Amino acid sequence: MLAIPQVGVVASVAGPGAEAGAEAGAGAVGGAGAVAVAVAEAALVSGTETTAVAPNPMIVPVPAPPVAAPEPPKPVGPCLVVYQNRAPVFRHFVVNDETLIGRADPIAGSFPDLDVAKFDPDRVASRKHAFVYRQEGKHVLHALSDGGTQLNQELLKGGDRREIKEGDVIVLGAKIALKFEVVR
Repeated sequence: MLAIPQVGVVASVAGPGAEAGAEAGAGAVGGAGAVAVAVAEAALVSGTETTAVAPNPMIVPVPAPPVAAPEPPKPVGPCLVVYQNRAPVFRHFVVNDETLIGRADPIAGSFPDLDVAKFDPDRVASRKHAFVYRQEGKHVLHALSDGGTQLNQELLKGGDRREIKEGDVIVLGAKIALKFEVVR
């Protein structure tokens, strides 16, 4: 027996005597019965037995639930964490061999890798304040500005270079604190 998978009114046809039953079903169910009659007539012509199911306009298909995407891996490695009021507010991963720290200024063409402008309402950081270089597996802070770059307790002058290690604190313009961390 061939079944047509639809939901609704069922009309069963089994040979030449079933034609009247299908037409009677058509009168009882209106438009849905017309579909059953058409299927029944097709079955009579082919000489096969079939069960036709008319669609029900009141049934709305339910979409399948969305499949959850796998979580992306958490980033690991060295990063500079911006602190405000002794709380971490932003994390920038050091992924390149050199990372420019400064304040973005599109007019001057300054686009640092770590833009501290949103943490610097008083504009104490320079547009190009300092670099962090990755050299031979170590990280080095290179102060570019005389506007105040401090590594832990040491005040650096423009041009000074110091190796930085996990836990070191870099202060820009005596107001913006960054901590060098390694996320594992």
